[in-house]
Amino acid sequence: MPATKHTMTQELPYWDFVSYVEGEPVDKQRLLAGTYASSTNAGHSPSQDWDLNCGWLGALGLSTYGWPEGRESLDEVRVAQRSMLERGGASYEWDVTGMAPDIAAFLTGDPEHFINWSDDEPRPAVRIGYTGCYHAGTEAEEAVNMGGAVLTLVEALEAAGYAVELTSGFRTIAEPYLTELNVVLKRSDEYVDLDRVAFALVHPAFFRRLYFRYLELLPADYQDALGGGYGRPAKIEEEDFDVLIPPVSQIRSGTPARALETVLAAAGDLIEVDEDA
Repeated sequence: MPATKHTMTQELPYWDFVSYVEGEPVDKQRLLAGTYASSTNAGHSPSQDWDLNCGWLGALGLSTYGWPEGRESLDEVRVAQRSMLERGGASYEWDVTGMAPDIAAFLTGDPEHFINWSDDEPRPAVRIGYTGCYHAGTEAEEAVNMGGAVLTLVEALEAAGYAVELTSGFRTIAEPYLTELNVVLKRSDEYVDLDRVAFALVHPAFFRRLYFRYLELLPADYQDALGGGYGRPAKIEEEDFDVLIPPVSQIRSGTPARALETVLAAAGDLIEVDEDA
């Protein structure tokens, strides 16, 4: 196997990434022939297992407006998972107004469902990397389970007083090229936009439609190396992030509980689990 000899590395904020993938691919013949994942007549036809029946145009819409259905489907799961976490860390308090809503508290009817952090105590920063690439055989349900668990972790850490930066990391190899892309879904000074982040974390079209389109926009020599496909997933180095979530295809997260277990193990001492819950 030839050694990888050229690496392209890029980090983009979420909205810059969405704007970029709206560009037109270099190889217009492939686009018109329908062999691209972003072709409207794509050979990668929408299906429940592959992209939750989304398609390219559907993925563009979700990237702009978010995925409220996905967020709503995760609300009940996150409320249940909240009882499993004993939140430690920097000081925080709830009130009738504040900087960020606590969805779990809101759903219980508690009027003090907004979170505030202490002004005299800086929030420690945590950079979480979510492995956005996974193998073709991975089912959409597995991506949903893992993405939901990551969102649960982010909300728990924010509630515990941490300033969380959440990044979706993509690494793919098409010899002799290695492509490294980080899409920052949430800066450490931002609060979670649940509809948008639910799409980026949970919906398989973020990877299989939008990231594939990113690869389709690479220069001609990259296109030749891809050879009509999209390469294979490559490893993200652990030192790139404080917490690195492993790829879905590595752990085969068949259930929400298994996915949450994997995410909590990656978080280590940042989150304590209430064994009696």
